[in-house]
Amino acid sequence: MPPRHAYTEVAIRGHDARAARRIDAPRPLACFVRRCAVSEDRDALKQRIKEANDIVDVVGAYINLRRAGPTFKGLCPFHDDHRPSFDVDPRRQRYRCWSCGKHGDVFSFVQEREKVDFREALELLARRAGISLEKIQKNTQGPSRAGMLDVMKWAAERFQQCLLDHADAETARKYLGERKLAGETVRKFGLGYAPDSWEWLVQQAANSEKSADLLETVGLIAKRNEGRG
Repeated sequence: MPPRHAYTEVAIRGHDARAARRIDAPRPLACFVRRCAVSEDRDALKQRIKEANDIVDVVGAYINLRRAGPTFKGLCPFHDDHRPSFDVDPRRQRYRCWSCGKHGDVFSFVQEREKVDFREALELLARRAGISLEKIQKNTQGPSRAGMLDVMKWAAERFQQCLLDHADAETARKYLGERKLAGETVRKFGLGYAPDSWEWLVQQAANSEKSADLLETVGLIAKRNEGRG
């Protein structure tokens, strides 16, 4: 009859140890299998997130890229680059700066650009692709840093769109025109406009299904003590 479970051989040595004895010590095989399954789930999810975030699209959201044969080139975002030395290869899904030496994949690019660790880069890219991280997220107290970065980026985009399109921002647009600042400059430097309404961003958040609590956590809104406004 086969053994009911595996055993571990343990040698017992002492002052008068004469032999090794066999101790019935079942290995935690079920736990090991569960750990392997979780690890496989994580690896598969990471690969899915990577495949859903084309490196040209991700990098192109930060810097201007132009096609140069089979690759794309642009000014390196990691050093004071004066000529295009940053190369993005869609075939290998890799990037490299031939000047400063920075290189890697889409995860390392986001880590470097956003100054976050791998887990936070993974979450940012998962959010970008609309992929849930429920299987690998750990229970944490409060919002994650990636979540806070995401909502701040979202708010910056809303303020910028407001500057470009909202009727209330007409005076601001005229001022920028007088300063010879074009729409390209507005987008490059992330300029925005906040309407004279305390509830504007709250309404934008509700329309975009963003948590008002998260906006309050990062300091974008605050609760009123009394009255309106």
